[in-house]
Amino acid sequence: MSDSTTVHPLEYIFHPQSIAVVGVSPDPNKHNVGRFFMTGLLNQGYRGRLYAVGLEGGDFQGMPIYLNIRDVPDTIDYTMVAIPSRSTIQLVRDAAEKGVKLMHFFTAGFSEIGGADESSLERELVYVAREKGVRVLGPNCMGIYYPKEGLTFNPTFSHRTGRIGFISQSGGNSIYAAHMAPRRGLFYSKIVSYGNGADLNESDFLDYMADDPETGVIALYVEGVRDGERFLHALRRAAATKPVIVYKGGMSAVGGSAALSHTGSIAGSGTVWKAALQQDGAIQVDDIDEMIDLSLLFDFMEPAAGQNTAIIGVGGGNSVLVADTWAAAGLSVPGFSPEIRERLKQELGGEAGSSYHNPMDIFAMFTIESLHKVIGILSGQPGIDNIMVHLPIGLISMVTTLPVTASTEILIQLPAEIKRRLLVVLYSPFTRDDVDLMLKSGKALYEGGIPVYPSAGRAARALKRFVQYHARRAAK
Repeated sequence: MSDSTTVHPLEYIFHPQSIAVVGVSPDPNKHNVGRFFMTGLLNQGYRGRLYAVGLEGGDFQGMPIYLNIRDVPDTIDYTMVAIPSRSTIQLVRDAAEKGVKLMHFFTAGFSEIGGADESSLERELVYVAREKGVRVLGPNCMGIYYPKEGLTFNPTFSHRTGRIGFISQSGGNSIYAAHMAPRRGLFYSKIVSYGNGADLNESDFLDYMADDPETGVIALYVEGVRDGERFLHALRRAAATKPVIVYKGGMSAVGGSAALSHTGSIAGSGTVWKAALQQDGAIQVDDIDEMIDLSLLFDFMEPAAGQNTAIIGVGGGNSVLVADTWAAAGLSVPGFSPEIRERLKQELGGEAGSSYHNPMDIFAMFTIESLHKVIGILSGQPGIDNIMVHLPIGLISMVTTLPVTASTEILIQLPAEIKRRLLVVLYSPFTRDDVDLMLKSGKALYEGGIPVYPSAGRAARALKRFVQYHARRAAK
């Protein structure tokens, strides 16, 4: 770990004072990646100097499009490149003359193709860049999203910054994560899509994010690595300082073949990967949604003391199914003690019975007051580590007069120490209005500091990994 006064060697790439986008068309009706990148930087509020370059000339929203990067009347720190691969070598030479430090190549047509000529072109690209003192991001990648500095590769990404850093070999997965996570209340410090990783790769960015004070959790999508020993060293160092969540693509034979054609990486054995990730303290997930699900807990919850969960919800059958899902994930749904059941009976009224067991069906007493009382009682009980509230939107809307939003409001008003142990599942909408209500309620909850899940199964799998992670850390 570097000391607080040391600046990481890659820090500069996230703070360009000037950017040139190469491959910009003057035609606003043309589907053009260069225009897309320019629009994104303007929409994101990039505050540095921005230049467009393209062979057709013309202008982009009143800005001149220079025919060659050498024509730009300024030094340039960073280029975003969307031109044919055959033109990239000369561009590197021209860019070096303008002082460019980092070149991000969206351009494909290199080693991911699998041909000898394309792989040779990629090696030449990196050789010339290094000779000229230029670092290469990609090729075949989306680049950098850093909302704090206004850097982006998509015009519609959130402007809000967060604690999650995401390193992705896949451009598509980086776009998916950047779009979907904010819908769950999760925001990114930085996203780096590095594609073929011909120069800067997964090991470089793991090493960087291990030291990055803006990143509290590191998420990584990787298909294969360039240098296994270096990668494991970087992974081990990063996992020693903060949670590292890894989605390894290409674990199957078919997936490994797809990974090779996608980014030109050797995927490696699934068994070896699993063992290495576990040994080095990383957390393995099976898809991007699970990566987001788990990241939510690291962002919203206190370190888990254990897996004992009190389940509260609406509908006896639903509660049983949720409890089964919880148990199938390896989590505990302990029975309430006689003392807890008696207190619930006194506070809520009625005869003690199945309604006062875990899972607890509060359908017959579903009011704001009862929900508040139940959570308050259970949160103070020894042996209860977490509380999960499941609300079937369609059922509640159909048979009760209490708006779901009222339940949302009472959950948000809970003390912070309770909310940091709480998960909510909003599910089972019957109508379009129910879907709208679920989205509205989910947003209110995450804005209030409570993680929300679309199913009990996804919540359970995330909590299981979260608990296991903290148990391993505590045992060290």
